[in-house]
Amino acid sequence: MESVPDARADEFRLPLQLSGVQAGMTLMDLPSGGGYLRRYLAQDIEYLPVETVSGYRRYADVLMGDWADLPVTDQAVDVVLSIAALHHLTDQRIACYREVHRVLRPGGCLVIADVAAGSAASRWLDEFVDQNSSEGHVARFFCPEEIALLTEAGFDVPVARLVEYPWYFSDRQQMVRFCRGLFRLDRPTDEAIDNALEQYLGTKVAADGSLQLNWSLMHFKAVRNQ
Repeated sequence: MESVPDARADEFRLPLQLSGVQAGMTLMDLPSGGGYLRRYLAQDIEYLPVETVSGYRRYADVLMGDWADLPVTDQAVDVVLSIAALHHLTDQRIACYREVHRVLRPGGCLVIADVAAGSAASRWLDEFVDQNSSEGHVARFFCPEEIALLTEAGFDVPVARLVEYPWYFSDRQQMVRFCRGLFRLDRPTDEAIDNALEQYLGTKVAADGSLQLNWSLMHFKAVRNQ
């Protein structure tokens, strides 16, 4: 992410647009990772990066918490944004949603952008990444039935849709290097990664000669009941 910071620009911008976050609001980034979302926020939005993994303590302003125990008081946040992470949460979803409901102000929203079950991205992760990373990949991907869990946790869900967009690279070499690092692909050759990206996801060359990798996420907007 630090080597090609704008590769996933649309992955951050589109959920932000869906959230409707405005000046003076407080936004929680859950989980925040390296704080990559911050570069896409206006300066007059209060940014609360929250992490559940201790390795991110090196980012000085990150708040450490748990999916079901967030480090903020009741009704302290206007927007909670979760990008491409909740699919790792296979057995605590409803507890997480209830905790997010607690920290949101009435009318506040949770926006989830995550991998859709049955999508090309899910097959890439379930098959190639799982087999070619020594860390493996265990996930529970998203489908429209997720609305029932969000509703049970106290949300209205006006938006649930699949959104397609590209990741941006200067060339194939940069794309392979980026994906090797992002997905911890420590086993395959560069050629194998390149071939798999084409097979599972597909690419296209833009008019300026840059390379775009096809990607998609399911977007949910869940609004806290009054």
